[in-house]
Amino acid sequence: MKKFLLFVVFLGLFLCACKPENDPAGTVRIVVRDEAGTVLCDVEIEFTKKDSLEALVVDHEEILAKGGRSQYGLFIEEMCGVEAPENHFWKIYVDGEDPMLGVSMIPLKDKSTVEFVLTPFEPFE
Repeated sequence: MKKFLLFVVFLGLFLCACKPENDPAGTVRIVVRDEAGTVLCDVEIEFTKKDSLEALVVDHEEILAKGGRSQYGLFIEEMCGVEAPENHFWKIYVDGEDPMLGVSMIPLKDKSTVEFVLTPFEPFE
């Protein structure tokens, strides 16, 4: 009887300790703006610990980011059905700041805001 009770206790502890991998880790707000500042998309998305920002913007039905891949990750060429014209790119801001990383490298943080703004390249002088 003691062995049975001990087994039940350990089984209960084991099952309580197991956390599904699909549990939400948080939410992120994603805003996409064109060059004039017009909002093309403004959504809040739940994410799990396994998700990446790249996967969220590529897979979301409104955002549908598209682009080319290089050794540095995804280079976004189109978002919300708007393709970046020649000499333009999608500039990324996380909570109003430049993360100095590409979309493939930016970690997801709960309650953060990620903005993608269509921006012209500025020539180097």
